[in-house]
Amino acid sequence: MGGKKPSLALVLTSVLLWGGGVARSHHLLVLLVCESQMYHQYFCSSAWVVSAYGLGGLILTLWIVNAYLNVQLNAWTARFYDLMQNATKMEPGVVTFDDAQPLFVEWAVMSGINVCSKPIINWLTRHWAFYWREALTADLLFRWRSKAGSESARRIEGASQRVQDDCYQLSRFLCDLGQGILAAFLELITFCPVLWSLSSGIEGLPNGLLMWAALGGFVLGYAVSILVGWRLVSLEYNNQAAEAAFRKELVYAEDEVQGHGELSVSHGLFRALRRVYYTLFAHLLYFETWSALFLKAMSLIPLVVLAPHVYNRSITLGTYMQAVGAFNSVTEGMSQPLSRWVDFNIMLSVVRRLREFESALPPREVLKTYDESSRLIGSGPEPELHGMRTIEE
Repeated sequence: MGGKKPSLALVLTSVLLWGGGVARSHHLLVLLVCESQMYHQYFCSSAWVVSAYGLGGLILTLWIVNAYLNVQLNAWTARFYDLMQNATKMEPGVVTFDDAQPLFVEWAVMSGINVCSKPIINWLTRHWAFYWREALTADLLFRWRSKAGSESARRIEGASQRVQDDCYQLSRFLCDLGQGILAAFLELITFCPVLWSLSSGIEGLPNGLLMWAALGGFVLGYAVSILVGWRLVSLEYNNQAAEAAFRKELVYAEDEVQGHGELSVSHGLFRALRRVYYTLFAHLLYFETWSALFLKAMSLIPLVVLAPHVYNRSITLGTYMQAVGAFNSVTEGMSQPLSRWVDFNIMLSVVRRLREFESALPPREVLKTYDESSRLIGSGPEPELHGMRTIEE
C-alpha cells in the first residue's frame, strides 16, 4: 500500500466547508462575546471596509495556499520514504540516490514558497490587527472623552488602561492567537480527509480509525480540560484588576499626586498582587500537568495503531510516515486551544474588561456629534514624548 496524494478538489472542498461553518460560528461568537461592539467598530464601518474585508480576504487566501502546500509536502513524505525502503530491499544499484533528486527539487520549491510566504502573512496580519485596534481606540476615545462618557466612566477602574493597554492586548492576541487558530483549523480540515484515506483499507482496522481516534480523544480531552481549568479566566481577570490598581498608584506617585506614593499603600497593593498570582500559579500547576499527560498520550496513537502493520507489511514505511505526519497535523490543529489555554484566558479577560468599559460609556447613538470621521485617528504631527526615552533608528 503506497502513499496517497489527495486531489486539489478534495482539499479545496474541505477548506470551503470549513470556511462556511467557521464564518457563521465566528459571527455568532463575536456577537455573543463582544456584544457586537468591538465587531461593529471595525467590520461594520465604511471607513474600514477595505482593510477589514479586503486585507482579511488576502490573508485568508495566503493561509489556504499554505495549507494546500502542507498537504502536498505530506504526500511527498510517503513517496520519499517508499523510495528509501525500496532501495534497502532491492539489489544495490537498482535504486540510486539519483532517483531521489527530482523529489528534492520538488521539496525545495514547495518549502521555499511556504517559508517565504510566512513573513508576508505575519506582516499583513499585524497591520490588519492594528487597524482593528485603531478603529476600537478612536471609538472608545471619542465616547470616553465626551461629557457624558467622562461622568459615566468614573465608575470603572483603570479607564485609561482599558483604552490603551487592553486595546493593545486585544490586537496582539488577534494577531497571535487569531493566526494560530486559523492555521490550526486549516490544517485540521485539510488533513482530516488525508488521515481518513490513509487509515482506511488496512486489514484488521476499521476505516478511518486514526481520524476517529483523534476526534474522540480530543472531545474527551477538552471536556476534562474545561472542568479542570474552569477557574482560570476569573483568576486572570483578578490578576489584571490587581495589576491595574498597583500601576495606577505608581502613576499617581510618579506625578506626585497628593495622598499617593506612600510605601505602606504600595506594599499593600503588591501583596494583593502577589496573592492573586500565587493562586493562579497553583491552578496552572495541575492544569498544565493534565494537558502535558493528555498530549503525550495522544502522540502514541499512530504508533500503537499502525506500527504492527508496518512489521507485517500491510502498509509501507512511506504510508506509515505520511499517516504519522497527517495525524500530527490534525492533533496539532485540535490541540491549539489546549496548548494556548493560558493565552486564551488572558484574551477572554481582556475582552471582559473592554465589554465592562463599553457598557459604562454612552451609546454612540446619543452622541449627536458622533460621525464616521470620529472613528479615524488620521494623520498629523506627533507630540513630543515628554520624559520618555526612545531609540532612534
